[in-house]
Amino acid sequence: MKIGDVNGAVKDCEAVVGILTMNQFKLSDEFDALGAGGGTSKSFTADEIQIDWEPTYEIAFGKLQIPISDGSSELVDLGEGLIKAIKRRADAYEGMEKWGKAKKDWEWLRSTSWVRDGVRGEAGRGVERCNRMVGGGGSGAKGSSTMNGLASLPSSPSRKSPPSTKPKPIPKRIPSGNTKPSEALQHLRSTTAQAEAEDQAKHELKDTVDSRLSAWKSGKETNIRALLASLDMVLWDEMLNSGGSSVKVGMHEVVTPAQVKIKYMKAVARVHPDKLNVNNSTLEQRMIAQGVFGALNEAWNAFKQ
Repeated sequence: MKIGDVNGAVKDCEAVVGILTMNQFKLSDEFDALGAGGGTSKSFTADEIQIDWEPTYEIAFGKLQIPISDGSSELVDLGEGLIKAIKRRADAYEGMEKWGKAKKDWEWLRSTSWVRDGVRGEAGRGVERCNRMVGGGGSGAKGSSTMNGLASLPSSPSRKSPPSTKPKPIPKRIPSGNTKPSEALQHLRSTTAQAEAEDQAKHELKDTVDSRLSAWKSGKETNIRALLASLDMVLWDEMLNSGGSSVKVGMHEVVTPAQVKIKYMKAVARVHPDKLNVNNSTLEQRMIAQGVFGALNEAWNAFKQ
Protein backbone atom coordinates (compact mmCIF):
# COMPACT_ATOMS: atom_id res chain seq x y z
CA MET A 1 0.00 0.00 0.00
CA LYS A 2 2.83 2.45 0.83
CA ILE A 3 4.52 2.07 -2.57
CA GLY A 4 1.27 2.42 -4.49
CA ASP A 5 0.91 -1.29 -5.35
CA VAL A 6 -2.71 -1.54 -4.23
CA ASN A 7 -3.43 -4.52 -6.50
CA GLY A 8 -0.54 -6.40 -4.87
CA ALA A 9 -2.02 -5.67 -1.44
CA VAL A 10 -5.34 -7.20 -2.55
CA LYS A 11 -3.54 -10.35 -3.73
CA ASP A 12 -1.67 -10.66 -0.42
CA CYS A 13 -4.92 -10.36 1.54
CA GLU A 14 -6.60 -12.98 -0.66
CA ALA A 15 -3.65 -15.31 -0.07
CA VAL A 16 -4.11 -14.95 3.71
CA VAL A 17 -7.84 -15.63 3.43
CA GLY A 18 -7.09 -18.68 1.29
CA ILE A 19 -4.55 -20.06 3.78
CA LEU A 20 -6.80 -19.62 6.81
CA THR A 21 -9.95 -20.97 5.22
CA MET A 22 -8.14 -23.97 3.72
CA ASN A 23 -6.65 -24.76 7.15
CA GLN A 24 -10.19 -24.95 8.47
CA PHE A 25 -11.27 -27.20 5.60
CA LYS A 26 -8.43 -29.59 6.42
CA LEU A 27 -9.80 -29.90 9.94
CA SER A 28 -13.18 -30.90 8.56
CA ASP A 29 -14.37 -34.46 8.04
CA GLU A 30 -16.06 -33.17 4.89
CA PHE A 31 -12.77 -32.16 3.24
CA ASP A 32 -13.30 -34.86 0.59
CA ALA A 33 -16.45 -33.06 -0.50
CA LEU A 34 -14.26 -30.20 -1.73
CA GLY A 35 -12.57 -32.45 -4.28
CA ALA A 36 -9.64 -33.99 -2.43
CA GLY A 37 -11.07 -37.50 -2.69
CA GLY A 38 -9.68 -40.58 -0.97
CA GLY A 39 -7.69 -38.58 1.54
CA THR A 40 -5.26 -37.23 -1.07
CA SER A 41 -4.18 -33.62 -0.73
CA LYS A 42 -5.14 -30.86 -3.10
CA SER A 43 -4.22 -27.16 -3.14
CA PHE A 44 -6.94 -24.55 -3.48
CA THR A 45 -6.35 -20.97 -4.55
CA ALA A 46 -8.07 -18.07 -2.78
CA ASP A 47 -10.35 -17.62 -5.78
CA GLU A 48 -11.44 -21.28 -5.63
CA ILE A 49 -12.23 -21.07 -1.93
CA GLN A 50 -14.21 -17.84 -1.95
CA ILE A 51 -15.43 -15.79 -4.87
CA ASP A 52 -18.26 -13.37 -4.11
CA TRP A 53 -18.33 -13.43 -0.30
CA GLU A 54 -21.75 -15.04 -0.18
CA PRO A 55 -22.40 -16.58 3.28
CA THR A 56 -22.98 -20.25 2.58
CA TYR A 57 -21.07 -22.32 5.14
CA GLU A 58 -19.82 -22.39 8.71
CA ILE A 59 -16.15 -22.27 9.65
CA ALA A 60 -14.95 -22.79 13.22
CA PHE A 61 -11.92 -20.66 13.98
CA GLY A 62 -9.82 -21.42 17.02
CA LYS A 63 -6.52 -20.45 18.57
CA LEU A 64 -3.10 -21.88 17.77
CA GLN A 65 -0.49 -22.40 20.48
CA ILE A 66 2.79 -20.79 19.36
CA PRO A 67 6.03 -21.29 21.34
CA ILE A 68 8.25 -18.24 21.88
CA SER A 69 11.93 -17.86 22.65
CA ASP A 70 11.75 -17.69 26.46
CA GLY A 71 10.22 -21.16 26.73
CA SER A 72 6.63 -20.03 27.22
CA SER A 73 3.94 -19.88 24.56
CA GLU A 74 1.13 -17.66 23.38
CA LEU A 75 -2.25 -18.33 21.79
CA VAL A 76 -2.68 -16.84 18.32
CA ASP A 77 -6.25 -16.13 17.28
CA LEU A 78 -6.76 -17.30 13.69
CA GLY A 79 -10.06 -15.45 13.48
CA GLU A 80 -8.31 -12.14 14.19
CA GLY A 81 -5.91 -12.87 11.33
CA LEU A 82 -8.83 -13.38 8.95
CA ILE A 83 -10.54 -10.17 10.11
CA LYS A 84 -7.35 -8.16 9.57
CA ALA A 85 -6.88 -9.56 6.05
CA ILE A 86 -10.46 -8.72 5.02
CA LYS A 87 -10.20 -5.23 6.54
CA ARG A 88 -6.95 -4.56 4.69
CA ARG A 89 -8.49 -5.80 1.46
CA ALA A 90 -11.47 -3.47 1.90
CA ASP A 91 -9.04 -0.54 2.36
CA ALA A 92 -7.19 -1.58 -0.79
CA TYR A 93 -10.40 -1.90 -2.82
CA GLU A 94 -11.32 1.64 -1.80
CA GLY A 95 -7.88 2.80 -2.94
CA MET A 96 -8.63 1.18 -6.31
CA GLU A 97 -12.10 2.82 -6.30
CA LYS A 98 -13.75 -0.60 -6.51
CA TRP A 99 -16.54 0.49 -4.23
CA GLY A 100 -18.79 -2.54 -4.78
CA LYS A 101 -16.12 -5.03 -3.72
CA ALA A 102 -15.04 -2.85 -0.79
CA LYS A 103 -18.66 -2.61 0.35
CA LYS A 104 -19.03 -6.43 0.39
CA ASP A 105 -15.97 -6.79 2.64
CA TRP A 106 -17.09 -3.99 4.97
CA GLU A 107 -20.63 -5.45 5.18
CA TRP A 108 -19.24 -8.87 6.10
CA LEU A 109 -17.11 -7.34 8.87
CA ARG A 110 -20.08 -5.32 10.15
CA SER A 111 -22.43 -8.30 10.26
CA THR A 112 -20.15 -11.02 11.67
CA SER A 113 -20.80 -11.63 15.35
CA TRP A 114 -17.24 -12.31 16.51
CA VAL A 115 -15.72 -9.11 15.05
CA ARG A 116 -14.62 -6.59 17.70
CA ASP A 117 -16.86 -3.56 18.22
CA GLY A 118 -14.10 -1.18 17.12
CA VAL A 119 -13.65 -2.98 13.80
CA ARG A 120 -17.43 -3.26 13.37
CA GLY A 121 -17.66 0.52 13.79
CA GLU A 122 -14.97 1.02 11.12
CA ALA A 123 -16.88 -1.36 8.86
CA GLY A 124 -20.08 0.63 9.31
CA ARG A 125 -18.29 3.81 8.25
CA GLY A 126 -16.77 1.94 5.32
CA VAL A 127 -20.22 0.83 4.11
CA GLU A 128 -21.46 4.42 4.34
CA ARG A 129 -18.49 5.70 2.31
CA CYS A 130 -19.04 3.08 -0.40
CA ASN A 131 -22.76 3.86 -0.55
CA ARG A 132 -21.99 7.54 -1.03
CA MET A 133 -19.45 6.86 -3.78
CA VAL A 134 -21.82 4.66 -5.78
CA GLY A 135 -24.71 7.09 -5.32
CA GLY A 136 -26.58 5.31 -2.54
CA GLY A 137 -27.84 1.75 -2.41
CA GLY A 138 -28.87 -0.72 0.23
CA SER A 139 -27.10 -0.29 3.52
CA GLY A 140 -28.04 -3.63 4.99
CA ALA A 141 -25.45 -6.38 4.91
CA LYS A 142 -26.40 -9.79 3.64
CA GLY A 143 -27.31 -12.11 6.42
CA SER A 144 -24.56 -13.96 8.22
CA SER A 145 -25.68 -17.00 10.14
CA THR A 146 -24.16 -18.13 13.42
CA MET A 147 -24.14 -21.48 15.13
CA ASN A 148 -22.84 -22.15 18.63
CA GLY A 149 -21.07 -18.79 18.56
CA LEU A 150 -19.26 -19.52 15.25
CA ALA A 151 -19.79 -17.03 12.43
CA SER A 152 -20.32 -18.11 8.86
CA LEU A 153 -17.83 -17.13 6.19
CA PRO A 154 -18.73 -16.44 2.58
CA SER A 155 -17.84 -18.84 -0.18
CA SER A 156 -18.44 -19.59 -3.82
CA PRO A 157 -22.20 -19.90 -4.40
CA SER A 158 -21.64 -22.87 -6.72
CA ARG A 159 -20.09 -25.08 -4.02
CA LYS A 160 -22.29 -27.02 -1.61
CA SER A 161 -21.99 -26.13 2.03
CA PRO A 162 -20.12 -28.76 4.05
CA PRO A 163 -21.50 -29.31 7.56
CA SER A 164 -19.54 -27.55 10.24
CA THR A 165 -17.47 -29.76 12.48
CA LYS A 166 -16.04 -29.03 15.85
CA PRO A 167 -12.24 -28.71 15.64
CA LYS A 168 -10.16 -30.89 17.89
CA PRO A 169 -9.10 -28.99 21.00
CA ILE A 170 -5.45 -27.97 21.05
CA PRO A 171 -3.77 -28.94 24.33
CA LYS A 172 -2.65 -25.90 26.24
CA ARG A 173 1.05 -25.74 26.84
CA ILE A 174 1.97 -24.90 30.42
CA PRO A 175 4.81 -22.35 30.51
CA SER A 176 7.84 -23.47 32.47
CA GLY A 177 9.80 -21.23 34.79
CA ASN A 178 9.20 -17.49 34.78
CA THR A 179 5.88 -16.63 33.13
CA LYS A 180 6.66 -12.91 32.83
CA PRO A 181 6.39 -11.82 29.16
CA SER A 182 9.74 -11.37 27.44
CA GLU A 183 10.94 -7.96 26.32
CA ALA A 184 10.46 -9.02 22.71
CA LEU A 185 6.83 -9.98 23.39
CA GLN A 186 6.18 -6.73 25.24
CA HIS A 187 7.67 -4.79 22.33
CA LEU A 188 5.49 -6.72 19.89
CA ARG A 189 2.35 -5.93 21.88
CA SER A 190 3.31 -2.24 22.10
CA THR A 191 3.98 -2.07 18.35
CA THR A 192 0.67 -3.79 17.60
CA ALA A 193 -1.23 -1.32 19.82
CA GLN A 194 0.43 1.63 18.07
CA ALA A 195 -0.43 0.20 14.64
CA GLU A 196 -4.08 -0.26 15.63
CA ALA A 197 -4.24 3.33 16.92
CA GLU A 198 -2.78 4.58 13.63
CA ASP A 199 -5.30 2.50 11.65
CA GLN A 200 -8.14 4.10 13.61
CA ALA A 201 -6.74 7.58 12.94
CA LYS A 202 -6.42 6.77 9.22
CA HIS A 203 -10.07 5.80 9.02
CA GLU A 204 -11.07 9.06 10.67
CA LEU A 205 -9.01 11.04 8.12
CA LYS A 206 -9.89 8.93 5.09
CA ASP A 207 -12.87 10.98 3.87
CA THR A 208 -10.94 14.26 4.07
CA VAL A 209 -7.88 12.86 2.30
CA ASP A 210 -9.94 11.13 -0.41
CA SER A 211 -11.79 14.38 -1.08
CA ARG A 212 -8.55 16.33 -1.60
CA LEU A 213 -7.05 13.64 -3.84
CA SER A 214 -10.23 13.35 -5.91
CA ALA A 215 -10.39 17.13 -6.43
CA TRP A 216 -6.77 17.07 -7.65
CA LYS A 217 -6.85 14.12 -10.04
CA SER A 218 -10.48 14.11 -11.20
CA GLY A 219 -10.64 14.08 -15.00
CA LYS A 220 -6.88 13.72 -15.44
CA GLU A 221 -6.13 10.33 -13.86
CA THR A 222 -3.98 9.19 -16.83
CA ASN A 223 -2.68 12.63 -17.84
CA ILE A 224 0.77 12.77 -16.27
CA ARG A 225 1.43 16.30 -17.56
CA ALA A 226 -1.74 17.71 -16.01
CA LEU A 227 -1.11 15.94 -12.69
CA LEU A 228 2.46 17.27 -12.47
CA ALA A 229 1.36 20.79 -13.35
CA SER A 230 -1.30 20.82 -10.62
CA LEU A 231 0.62 19.37 -7.65
CA ASP A 232 0.15 22.67 -5.81
CA MET A 233 -3.56 21.76 -5.50
CA VAL A 234 -2.82 18.83 -3.21
CA LEU A 235 0.69 19.16 -1.72
CA TRP A 236 1.63 21.59 1.04
CA ASP A 237 4.29 24.34 0.65
CA GLU A 238 7.05 22.56 2.59
CA MET A 239 6.64 19.48 0.38
CA LEU A 240 6.55 21.49 -2.84
CA ASN A 241 9.66 23.52 -2.06
CA SER A 242 11.83 21.38 0.23
CA GLY A 243 15.54 20.92 -0.41
CA GLY A 244 15.92 24.27 -2.12
CA SER A 245 14.02 23.21 -5.23
CA SER A 246 10.37 23.07 -6.24
CA VAL A 247 8.43 20.21 -7.82
CA LYS A 248 5.80 22.65 -9.07
CA VAL A 249 5.98 22.89 -12.87
CA GLY A 250 4.14 24.58 -15.70
CA MET A 251 2.74 22.84 -18.75
CA HIS A 252 5.47 24.46 -20.87
CA GLU A 253 8.05 22.50 -18.83
CA VAL A 254 6.58 19.07 -19.63
CA VAL A 255 6.28 19.19 -23.42
CA THR A 256 8.73 16.50 -24.52
CA PRO A 257 8.84 12.93 -23.15
CA ALA A 258 12.30 13.62 -21.72
CA GLN A 259 10.98 16.62 -19.78
CA VAL A 260 8.05 14.60 -18.48
CA LYS A 261 10.37 11.84 -17.24
CA ILE A 262 12.63 14.28 -15.39
CA LYS A 263 9.74 16.07 -13.66
CA TYR A 264 8.00 12.78 -12.84
CA MET A 265 11.13 11.27 -11.25
CA LYS A 266 11.65 14.41 -9.17
CA ALA A 267 8.03 14.45 -7.97
CA VAL A 268 7.80 10.77 -6.98
CA ALA A 269 11.14 11.03 -5.17
CA ARG A 270 9.71 13.93 -3.15
CA VAL A 271 6.52 12.09 -2.09
CA HIS A 272 8.05 8.61 -1.70
CA PRO A 273 6.80 6.96 1.54
CA ASP A 274 10.39 6.36 2.72
CA LYS A 275 11.01 10.13 2.80
CA LEU A 276 8.18 10.85 5.24
CA ASN A 277 7.94 9.78 8.88
CA VAL A 278 6.37 10.83 12.18
CA ASN A 279 9.21 13.30 12.78
CA ASN A 280 8.78 15.39 9.63
CA SER A 281 5.10 15.07 8.72
CA THR A 282 1.60 14.53 10.07
CA LEU A 283 -0.43 11.40 9.45
CA GLU A 284 -2.74 13.32 7.10
CA GLN A 285 0.25 14.58 5.09
CA ARG A 286 1.68 11.06 4.80
CA MET A 287 -1.69 9.76 3.58
CA ILE A 288 -1.90 12.52 0.96
CA ALA A 289 1.68 11.91 -0.19
CA GLN A 290 0.95 8.18 -0.50
CA GLY A 291 -2.10 8.90 -2.65
CA VAL A 292 -0.13 11.30 -4.86
CA PHE A 293 2.66 8.73 -5.22
CA GLY A 294 0.22 6.05 -6.36
CA ALA A 295 -1.62 8.38 -8.77
CA LEU A 296 1.62 9.56 -10.41
CA ASN A 297 2.82 5.98 -10.83
CA GLU A 298 -0.42 4.92 -12.53
CA ALA A 299 -0.36 7.96 -14.85
CA TRP A 300 3.32 7.32 -15.68
CA ASN A 301 2.56 3.71 -16.64
CA ALA A 302 -0.23 4.94 -18.92
CA PHE A 303 2.11 7.56 -20.40
CA LYS A 304 4.78 4.93 -21.23
CA GLN A 305 2.21 2.74 -22.98
